[in-house]
Amino acid sequence: MKRLLGILAFLLLPACSAEPDASKTTMTTGTGAVEFANLRAEEIGSTRAVVRFATSRPTSCEAEYGVAEDAMDLRATDPEMPDGELVLVHEVPLEDLPAETEIFWRARAVDADGVVAVSDVHSFTTLAEADNGTPLQNFAAGTPAAQVSSNFGGGDNAGTWGADLAFDGQMSTEWATDGDGDDAMIAIDLGSVRKITHVAFRSRKMADGTSIIEQFQVRFDDGEAVGPFDSPNPDERYVFELANAQSAQIITFEALQTTGGNTGAKEIEFLGTPKE
Repeated sequence: MKRLLGILAFLLLPACSAEPDASKTTMTTGTGAVEFANLRAEEIGSTRAVVRFATSRPTSCEAEYGVAEDAMDLRATDPEMPDGELVLVHEVPLEDLPAETEIFWRARAVDADGVVAVSDVHSFTTLAEADNGTPLQNFAAGTPAAQVSSNFGGGDNAGTWGADLAFDGQMSTEWATDGDGDDAMIAIDLGSVRKITHVAFRSRKMADGTSIIEQFQVRFDDGEAVGPFDSPNPDERYVFELANAQSAQIITFEALQTTGGNTGAKEIEFLGTPKE
């Protein structure tokens, strides 16, 4: 009964991440082995899904995944949780997935003794990309940041939490400030003048509810601020069409309303048609 209650309470418990001792390995059967329950993939989109599962005793968590059952060479953990935390219920987002593709995955858990357990293999298929008419190009993708309010821990722009990760085209990485809250800002130099028709954004978040940018504005070159744009859900990529297209080379992103803390972004995109 206690185990059942622990599984049913998954919405009330935190997710986890940790780096296990891979030298100790067990499968999901056998005396004393960790047992998995309620394994499922949810919130499936064209490029993202969230896998959730419960374990019979507190463990760390991880998901191994790939596009073939014999090639699950990718791993994901919950980036919000500190190493070493062991819980019963687990939640791992899988980011940057290919659209319309079957994804194979299995859970991996490690208990307090460093024993590793893996689940059976499961799969799901990502959705097709939305047809939004003329495809847009992200002019910011792969371009290093030109200016930033701060990086977590005082690191450089190319570091683990650095500003360049806001423009690397991957939702699995993120820029985090060093406690800037509402004062978070970041700028990029596109290298040439581009005509921007859309702005896309997804905030980072912490498990305690901090670090979410809920509203922001954008400045194009030395012009007046454009916005505000609302982005309340950090699990959603918001795309905003500008009322008037903006031609600019240097673009500045400014937080307006946040939940405080180490605010930042999983991705900031400045979009336009490729020929512009």
